[in-house]
Amino acid sequence: MGRSLNNGQCRDSVDRQERRILAVEIMEEVGDIRRDEYELRFKKAKQLMEQNSIDAILVSSYAEGYYFTGDEHDAWDFEITMGVLPRDGEPVLMTQLLQRWNAERSSWIKDIRVWGTTIPPFESNRVKFITDNLKDMGLSKGVIGIDLESNRHYPGPNTARLGFPLVDYDKIRGTLPEARFVDASPVIWPVRMIKCEAEIERYKRAVYLTLKGVRAGFESIRKGMTEIELNNIMLMEMIRLGADWGSFFSVRSGPDRLTGFDTYASRFNKIKEGDIIKFDGGCRYRGYVCDISRMAFVGKPNERQLDMSDTVWKANEAGQEAMKPGNTVANVFNSAYGVHQERGYAKNIVGYFGHGIGLQIHEPPYINPGTTTVIRPGMTFALEPMIYDPPDFKFNANFTAEDNVVVTDRGCENLSKDLRGLWPDWLISG
Repeated sequence: MGRSLNNGQCRDSVDRQERRILAVEIMEEVGDIRRDEYELRFKKAKQLMEQNSIDAILVSSYAEGYYFTGDEHDAWDFEITMGVLPRDGEPVLMTQLLQRWNAERSSWIKDIRVWGTTIPPFESNRVKFITDNLKDMGLSKGVIGIDLESNRHYPGPNTARLGFPLVDYDKIRGTLPEARFVDASPVIWPVRMIKCEAEIERYKRAVYLTLKGVRAGFESIRKGMTEIELNNIMLMEMIRLGADWGSFFSVRSGPDRLTGFDTYASRFNKIKEGDIIKFDGGCRYRGYVCDISRMAFVGKPNERQLDMSDTVWKANEAGQEAMKPGNTVANVFNSAYGVHQERGYAKNIVGYFGHGIGLQIHEPPYINPGTTTVIRPGMTFALEPMIYDPPDFKFNANFTAEDNVVVTDRGCENLSKDLRGLWPDWLISG
């Protein structure tokens, strides 16, 4: 910034100040989600409840709860909070006493009902509180929806996300024997899949910050560095620039660590000559997440590895070409898979090439051949054609070309154009 610095201590102080300023500037660029947006979500949910003969839905996990109620805190799953969105009437937010003030500050819902006490031993019967309030809302004999069977409606590996213990769910059903509990995903996901402008801006920022962190990490790679060191360089750069924290976050290297899905955390094994390094995941920014994959090679990749990398990136481009309003999600899969078929990798896949993304890393719809969901503007995807190398995996590992995109009126906007392909070996082989 053109300042004269007398010593290292002064430079460190200025650096810290500049980092704080930069983080604040980035945070201020993305606005809040407005009250009328929450009201519109509720209106859409009510219309879908009418179509599906559901009297009310319960939202009780963090993502669904925050999305529909605006109550923004990380304790949804252990300081049990539950939103009740009725088809007729106004919504209710039930929460524990400790979360009352946060709910009143952040939620657009006016009717906030609280259980718990400040008097030791702080015990309360939350099941009775919940069921009493459901009765008060006229739902003791109603049809009540909760997210139970997402993958029946949206094929993929997603699962139900109750956000509270199954034993409580059984007790609630037992206390309301005349109520009927059904799957709410036909109400929840058609609303959540279409992102508003404020959501897309948060998503874009999460992608931007993730790419900055990954670039900082890749530019720092040296032989002998551990995975966890590389992981932390990336993560700290994202946080320095304004990220909330990491979301799913994985740095892996070497053949033994690249034999399947990215389910292993970064470890202390050292990066060496000939290693493929794979980053998968991203950061979270104001609730919204990024999920990309990027790969680097220490040394010189062999011809088959180069061909596998080139294939998945060409499949990614074919998928983006097909990702336009009016097409189905299956069209995207088939277009990308066509590249695998042409280049001899038809059997080297695991059955899906990506997923929706937003408040959660994996959201419907999933990019597989069975997904007939029609693509619409406002949908956001992690598009990730993959190649796996069975049966041994060890020679070539697996390759993924994962970008984060948003669907517009004209087609598909790729938000993660940086660092595609294998990271240049000349930068990191020294």
